[in-house]
Amino acid sequence: MSSIGNGTEGLGEAVDAFYSALLAMFGGDAAPMKAAWWHDDDVSYMGPGGDHRVGWDEIASEWDRQASLDLGGQVTPERRHLLTGEDLAVFTCVETGANLVDGRTAPVSIRASTVLRKRDGVWKVVAHQSDRLDHVAITS
Repeated sequence: MSSIGNGTEGLGEAVDAFYSALLAMFGGDAAPMKAAWWHDDDVSYMGPGGDHRVGWDEIASEWDRQASLDLGGQVTPERRHLLTGEDLAVFTCVETGANLVDGRTAPVSIRASTVLRKRDGVWKVVAHQSDRLDHVAITS
């Protein structure tokens, strides 16, 4: 996704970085995902595990948990829509693809929203939510 203009330079790259980080997380590496987020107390995450986490510490531990699942596969954001403001943006899409679970392909087709905040000219994620996926569900 290229730069949008009108003060949103770097926004498209931040969205792309989030999805690149998601692929890295599927391979067991949570570090790029952690770099894509602001590490603030007001960030929130409602992911495919069915949980609702608020604050960076809770979210970081969830990315570590998901990375440990070594999900493999990939997803691509399709039906992209970007709504921009001066220092806040909302990206919506349908994430499609597949993960590998116990050696089997698990299809992915979920709606997702990502909110990004610009601080000192840099866009990073402050919220993400998606539909639930049974193969990522939190059981405890």
